[in-house]
Amino acid sequence: MGITIERQEKEKITLIAILLAGSCFLTYYFHEVLETGIVFTHVFYIPIILASLWWRRKGLGVAIFLAVFLIFSHHFLGDYVVTSNDYLRSLMFVVVGFVVALLSERIAKNEEALREREAQKKAILDASVDRIRFVDKDMRIIWANQTTSRELNVAPEDLAGQP
Repeated sequence: MGITIERQEKEKITLIAILLAGSCFLTYYFHEVLETGIVFTHVFYIPIILASLWWRRKGLGVAIFLAVFLIFSHHFLGDYVVTSNDYLRSLMFVVVGFVVALLSERIAKNEEALREREAQKKAILDASVDRIRFVDKDMRIIWANQTTSRELNVAPEDLAGQP
């Protein structure tokens, strides 16, 4: 399982790198090829939101990078004046990244609390001396406690799906 998590992480990093390269290319294209100071920055939100979702507050680095890149691109890629609009967009990159990171952290915390409560409920039901089974609408066992498993002499996971 550790290998797949490492692979997923490498895929995420690769995707963010590609999106950042695309954002940088768009900035270059608008400044140098089209010779305009207007940058198509809506695309910048894609890597910002993905990085903040995946890496939470660590993903803010992507938002900060793009914000700084937007400001300095005016100096390095042309003689354009940085406007208050650019500063506002840069600030919005960081704000959006921060909000998404906070929401992602809250979701992760709630999921962990839910897993803990489910484990507690399962432990309580497993400790019961009564036979307890959860069944679906077709009356097939979804889950059975240890008492049911012992009395029927069948492993709990083998009971799943049985009528």
